[in-house]
Amino acid sequence: MSLDFNNFSPRANQVMVLARKEAVRLNHEFVGTEHLFLGLIELGQGGAFDLLKKLGLNPDAVRQNVESLVVTSPPQKLTDNIPNIPYTPRLKKILHFAQHHAMVLRHPYVCTEDLLLGIMQEGDGVAARVLKQSKLTFDFLWNEIRSNDPGHRL
Repeated sequence: MSLDFNNFSPRANQVMVLARKEAVRLNHEFVGTEHLFLGLIELGQGGAFDLLKKLGLNPDAVRQNVESLVVTSPPQKLTDNIPNIPYTPRLKKILHFAQHHAMVLRHPYVCTEDLLLGIMQEGDGVAARVLKQSKLTFDFLWNEIRSNDPGHRL
């Protein structure tokens, strides 16, 4: 399955832009799971952000936790062409998972909740580690998202 950002909600697309900006801010030459998660936090709205806040995660504490786990590279001259920063294989896997979850949940597009589920399904990246430290699991998030999705309420 190829990555199709035309199938992303406006907020999910915004998260992807913010993820690239986070990679640049941290002087990284790649966009990884940590940047995607920081993008979700930085957006400050959307289903994933609202769910994380509802579950008691403090956005500032989460940001600090993520940043404590990644190495900030020394400042360097990065290209002005931010869209050319490559995605890590792990992030690509998460995006594929997110597209799959959107289909299963019958979302008309990939939304921020699908990105969050993708992070947790992949399970090994910095973002998943931070969420697991908060005792969150894929199954728990899946059930929370599904129960709050009007199309899937019984």
